[in-house]
Amino acid sequence: ADVSAENRPIALMYSVQGAFGSPEGLAHHVLTDAGLRNGAAIVGLKKGDHLSKEGVVRAHPDYLILPEVASVSRGDQSADELAAAVASDPAYAELPAVQRGHILRIPDAYRYCSSHHYIDGVVLLHEAVYGPLP
Repeated sequence: ADVSAENRPIALMYSVQGAFGSPEGLAHHVLTDAGLRNGAAIVGLKKGDHLSKEGVVRAHPDYLILPEVASVSRGDQSADELAAAVASDPAYAELPAVQRGHILRIPDAYRYCSSHHYIDGVVLLHEAVYGPLP
């Protein structure tokens, strides 16, 4: 509440298909409830789509939120390899998230599930960005 909406960091949820999080989706609400701005919504992502690399660059995220486990990987690529590929992608070299090492890895249940894990994801992201809750 102490940080005005326009000054909150921009974050993007990222999967092997690219960044996601339309304003109608769960990821958008996890991000915004955690006190972040959803970069996918800022650049106009439509429901069911993923951002291209160009869209990710336009969003200019302060944080990239990636999966923690390999169950969401493509082929034999591990989640560690996905994170390394994103961090070393020349297209992303100028993004604040990459420059500052703000590539967060969280469980899929916090990214895709609207159960009790919803608030777990909100708290985890909020604390990763703003520090521990009082």
